[in-house]
Amino acid sequence: YETRWRPGDRLLLYTDGLIEARAGGRRRDGVARLAALGQHTAAWPLEAALDAIWQELRQGRVAEDDALLLAAEAP
Repeated sequence: YETRWRPGDRLLLYTDGLIEARAGGRRRDGVARLAALGQHTAAWPLEAALDAIWQELRQGRVAEDDALLLAAEAP
């Protein structure tokens, strides 16, 4: 897949360990939550957005797998 980036476009990469971690013994829908957080933080500076997304998705969750969140932003 090819696309042209416009200034400010972002690419967010993540592992399943970030979106499939359990909270209180129950699995949450991490993909939907990640999408909502991405929209909510879209206008924020990239570093602040990543920090907020990471903290929200990892809060109260038991790490069962490696978790990674990586982003790139077009200048």
